[in-house]
Amino acid sequence: MGKAIYEQLDELYKAEWAKISKDLEQYKDLASMPFLPTTQKVGGSSDESWWTDAKLRVMIFGRETGKNFNTPLSQVESDLLAEAGELYAQWNDGVQQEDGANGFFGAFRYFAKNLPQAAIMWNNLDLVACAKENGSLSKKNQTAYDVQAKFSTAVLTKMLELLKPDVVIFLTSESRDGVITRDFGTAGFAVLDERFGNDKLAWVKNFPVAKVAYRANHPVDGLSNDVKDAIIADIEENFKK
Repeated sequence: MGKAIYEQLDELYKAEWAKISKDLEQYKDLASMPFLPTTQKVGGSSDESWWTDAKLRVMIFGRETGKNFNTPLSQVESDLLAEAGELYAQWNDGVQQEDGANGFFGAFRYFAKNLPQAAIMWNNLDLVACAKENGSLSKKNQTAYDVQAKFSTAVLTKMLELLKPDVVIFLTSESRDGVITRDFGTAGFAVLDERFGNDKLAWVKNFPVAKVAYRANHPVDGLSNDVKDAIIADIEENFKK
């Protein structure tokens, strides 16, 4: 029997983090603890069947690490990757699912409620958040971002190859299409539903891992229930029993 997925993810994270950690050292007050999805739950539970045995595996992407993961690297005193993994495991156990009745987590719960057969996992395009100045990246912050982007690009496709989601939903808005292309080498975007413009809802062409991938607005940019329902309907059509 091969290694569990969470063990393979741990090896991936450690290997790729080692390649950028030295370059990030001078930006440790600007860059956050990394965001590391895992199939584990609190306390290092080895039971990942909630994901591996699910009838449908759905991964929903946000744009950057959530507030629970924004601890600067300079403030982490324990094993960095172990602490990051435990934070995500807590979210798997539902400890942090109450954060935000609306916004990203509200949308996440909408999909969970309307796809009851699915196991749903949270991910992000940027696995390391970088501080901003007056709402944007300064030259120094941009350099830190460019370093962390190497980690995200190196990790994300390999991560999905291990996790094998059936469906990927990017709630990232059109402004992050270039980052999706950067991280996954996709071939652009196409209209999924004629009721909505390409800016509101698109099919991600030639996505390398999942059977189908969608890109829609981030909730703060106006993600309507109609768009969410269109995605759900398309998923149900693609995965009829």
